[in-house]
Amino acid sequence: MTRIRAYLDALEDPACPVPPGPRTIQDHVMLAVVALVVVADGEVSEDEVEVFRRLAPEFNDAQIRAFIQRVAKDGLDIRQVAKVFPSEDERDDLVELVERAVWADGLVHSGERAVLMQILRGLEE
Repeated sequence: MTRIRAYLDALEDPACPVPPGPRTIQDHVMLAVVALVVVADGEVSEDEVEVFRRLAPEFNDAQIRAFIQRVAKDGLDIRQVAKVFPSEDERDDLVELVERAVWADGLVHSGERAVLMQILRGLEE
């Protein structure tokens, strides 16, 4: 089971804890990818913030929103994401996690879809 799969489990079941221990590079990149996608429509819904609460329970809402805005401002090199998630299982789990974040508010906006497609292309390279 990948570490990302453990985060997926935490999204599905609020009683399931996120992976223990200090945050890894993969954790930080995963959160950045999710942030990039959820802000792509120009808004961050309460449901999308809830995704972050489950993935990073140590952050309060202000920290979550600040992190998302920082990623939106700074961007993310998608090619680096592929390097951080070299295995197919890790990439599949990352895509599934991002898709769940995109659907958190019940809507997939065109901006979110475009960023998701960019991520998919970057992971395939």
